[in-house]
Amino acid sequence: MVDDATELAFSLQNEIRKTLPPESRVAIAFSGGMDSTVAACCVRAAIGEERAVLVHFNFGPYTYQKTAENVKSLSRRIGLPLILIDKQKEIEAVSRKGPSCNLCTKRVKLGGMMAFANEHRADWIISGANQSDTWGQYGIPIHRNTYSPLFHLNKPEIRVLLEYFGFALGDVRSGESALREGCKLKHLMKAMAVPEYHGKAVCLS
Repeated sequence: MVDDATELAFSLQNEIRKTLPPESRVAIAFSGGMDSTVAACCVRAAIGEERAVLVHFNFGPYTYQKTAENVKSLSRRIGLPLILIDKQKEIEAVSRKGPSCNLCTKRVKLGGMMAFANEHRADWIISGANQSDTWGQYGIPIHRNTYSPLFHLNKPEIRVLLEYFGFALGDVRSGESALREGCKLKHLMKAMAVPEYHGKAVCLS
């Protein structure tokens, strides 16, 4: 397993070096979850810490407290600078008629990363998209200046890499569970999926 993880990690790092031109400046979309953590570790191992930054969008009260704590500690362990950007107003705007994860991803997250890259002159945006999400299944690994180095991997493979880089699954919890990311607003779409959790959320809101 260790040899497989090492081979997979080295293969990804070589692919990243081939994809990103020398001296490229990169902005890593960082949720604090497993996918973005592994993507960040791979990029840092491939190009070093001087040309990469982690970018985390904070949604104010809609962000899990655990997520807010995790991104700071994870950035220190990964060894990359962290930039926090307040996106509370933006997520409220796209949720006026009810929460929409797709609209939030398109306008707030992807749109926000593009705006950040333009403002800070980052050449590339790094995404954690993989075969376990919609973009990984229907998208492409490189779209304009957005690159998804984990694009061809599935969750079990990403978890192997997570452990290879020295992280446990509990270290990267950024949502309702270790395997599900997101903000609190999405619970409005599945209010009673788990009464003990979502029902309580409704009562407290």
